Amino acid sequence: MNHDSLRASPALALMLAACLAPAALAFDVGDALEDQFIIRLAPNQSIEDVAATYGAVVLARYEPRGLYLLGTDPNIPDADEDLAFDLDDRIEGDEQNSENAVAEGHTQSFFVRIAEQNIGKQPVASYVSLPNAHRISTGAGVVVAVLDTGVSPHAFLSGAVAPGGYNFVDDNTDPSDTGTGVMAGHGTFVSGLIHMVAPGATILPIRVMDSAGMGTSFMIAEGIYHAIDHGARVINISMSSPKASTIVVDAIAEAQSLGIIVVAAVDNRHSDDKVYPAADAGVIAVAATDLSDVKLGFSGFGSYVDLAAPGEDLISILPNNQFAVASGTSFAAALVSGTSALVTARFQAQGFTTINNQLLQSALDLTAANGEMAENLGYGRVRPWQALQRLRPPPKTSR
Repeated sequence: MNHDSLRASPALALMLAACLAPAALAFDVGDALEDQFIIRLAPNQSIEDVAATYGAVVLARYEPRGLYLLGTDPNIPDADEDLAFDLDDRIEGDEQNSENAVAEGHTQSFFVRIAEQNIGKQPVASYVSLPNAHRISTGAGVVVAVLDTGVSPHAFLSGAVAPGGYNFVDDNTDPSDTGTGVMAGHGTFVSGLIHMVAPGATILPIRVMDSAGMGTSFMIAEGIYHAIDHGARVINISMSSPKASTIVVDAIAEAQSLGIIVVAAVDNRHSDDKVYPAADAGVIAVAATDLSDVKLGFSGFGSYVDLAAPGEDLISILPNNQFAVASGTSFAAALVSGTSALVTARFQAQGFTTINNQLLQSALDLTAANGEMAENLGYGRVRPWQALQRLRPPPKTSR
């Protein structure tokens, strides 16, 4: 894409950079924050007492799960707080906090502001048979938590945003998608796509990334627990890190034990390196394809991928009632999260396993379009209408 031509053309005014080249990132994703430790307290213990023991300060807390973020003193030479925490009976678990970033942090596509569009009439809607799917389910009654940069009011989302959202970046109850960073609008864009696929579902906005697209493992864990506690049945996460987080894994496991579908985007670097939380057990990891079902050049892939979905030139919304076009695995994941809401609304009484099987086993095999690469795209491309059909049981095999 020619950046100069975008700047020169008022008709293609650049709204914001949704996907930056690696050199433009202000941090290395996955870096440990050396002076920050996530602590899970044992019952009936005081975080203030623990902090005092180590000369630390409490930076953040999620008290419903006994989860705290401590800041330690970087001026103490050779301090090994992590080892000390492991030996402290007041602490059930600990790890260094680490950085995570929006999945689009490594590509060079952009949100470009456009004139108002009928989102539901864009090519991808018919390509995945949304009109047929909506005759069976709209996702009514299902809450989809969007862990992202926040969600701003927009006419397209009128009546579709659930109360109870939270902003873990600024620690307040305003989860709006605000700021001047290059990723501002990302969470709103994702929410618009989920609403397109599941217009009867409601969006629970949970801000775990700032407008630069940066968040932490602690914020993701907080966001997942908040989603659980506020009735989410689907959780969409478009952040990634090369480093797994035990605290996040614990939160995901609790969500799954309650039958909640967790969807996460792979990264955008055309790599088969695992990224988390997409690669965590039980998470539906989503890669991106074009409208010919070919893997997009930037999309991650690999043995941990579960599904693919279209992720190129999708139309959705931005703050201030604007519309835009963008590409990325985050947006493919949004289509899968919307489909998860449709399927959950139809099959919720039959439980998590049935819902998960409906999503995976109804996918379109991508071998014809991708050859051997299809082995790295999971079950194939998500198909909302087919996922809503009652799957036939596998044939009996003779012994």
